[in-house]
Amino acid sequence: MKCHEKVQIDEDADFESDTTIINIDAKNQGIRSEHSSSYDATSDDPSEIVISCGYMKVIAAYDGVQADDTTTINGGEVDIKTGGGSSYSVSSSDTNSYKGLKADTTVTISGGKVQIDSRDDAIHSNKDVNISGGVLSLYSGDDGVHADNELNVSGGTTSILKAYEGYEGVFVNISGETSYIYTSDDGMNAAGGSDSSGGGSWGQQSSTGTLTISGGYNYVNSLGDGLDSNGSIYITGGFSVVGETGNGNGPLDYGDHTGDVFEQSGGFLAAYGSSGMAVNVTGGSQASYFIKHSSVVSTSSYYIVDIGGSTMYVIKPKVLSYSLYVSSGSFSSSLSGTLYNASSILGGTELFRGVYELSSYSGSTSLGTWSWSSSNLHPATGGSSSGQPGGPGH
Repeated sequence: MKCHEKVQIDEDADFESDTTIINIDAKNQGIRSEHSSSYDATSDDPSEIVISCGYMKVIAAYDGVQADDTTTINGGEVDIKTGGGSSYSVSSSDTNSYKGLKADTTVTISGGKVQIDSRDDAIHSNKDVNISGGVLSLYSGDDGVHADNELNVSGGTTSILKAYEGYEGVFVNISGETSYIYTSDDGMNAAGGSDSSGGGSWGQQSSTGTLTISGGYNYVNSLGDGLDSNGSIYITGGFSVVGETGNGNGPLDYGDHTGDVFEQSGGFLAAYGSSGMAVNVTGGSQASYFIKHSSVVSTSSYYIVDIGGSTMYVIKPKVLSYSLYVSSGSFSSSLSGTLYNASSILGGTELFRGVYELSSYSGSTSLGTWSWSSSNLHPATGGSSSGQPGGPGH
């Protein structure tokens, strides 16, 4: 399906919201809205795709749904498979594009159900991506959601179940959604880098970029860095859990430029995994604790965060762990704490992805102790490394 200017699938275009079914099996692109050869940006309408109702299945040899300007999904159900699916990857010599949803200017998703299985990025914009609603299930041979400029996620539920990198943009802003991210490299990556084939760089390379989490529930399970910014990371809200494996990476990574920081001033964050490149915060108004330890906390064991003699949080790792960073608005700068490795717990309420409160425990071994004060909000045991220089894509 190909046209100039606008492809519109909604009730205003005489499609029935409950009964419209569109099946496309294309040897090239699935749906394409493109500029005409005589396009004049000052006078012609933009090329856009709007999907608001019905059921659409697109199987395409190359890009699934692409607009030269904007691609918008407000409702309906969209199922896309490109380039044979995520079991394939794009080689450095392949100049074709196999993306799922794509736009040159903006991809916007505010509702509906979206499932994508793509050889290349599942969702891609050469400028911005905005996700404020909907239920997304993404499988990608490269990135789950990629924006060359801003990636804004403020609502809905996004599950990136297979990808090289999960959320990727120069400026990544997470403010109010539920995200489940499983990647073979970085979970969230801000400020440019390389694709999975290693072919070329993207983004505003002169910018330090930022990763900001101000809300939502976020779970990352990554083989590369969990949360990664080539510039700064700011955590001001939300509830985030990060599990990372591989000593060439870390649960958290930041600071490729002088003056870059990792600061937490709100929300909850537990980030655990390997210890080789694990880092602590540089600052922030909220108390935290960071530790590297030589003995493993396995996936059948538990971190016990004991504050002032009472169990405040229990964290059950989803990966083998030799380091932990934890911060919560419940931590008081006037108290002290002890971190234990426990073999079992009894009771408690799971808050999100292996984080519990109000549990009793047994079979415990102390890993570290600390005291907070107004002059020491971010104590560390076994190492206090800050962000590691890495360059784009690290």
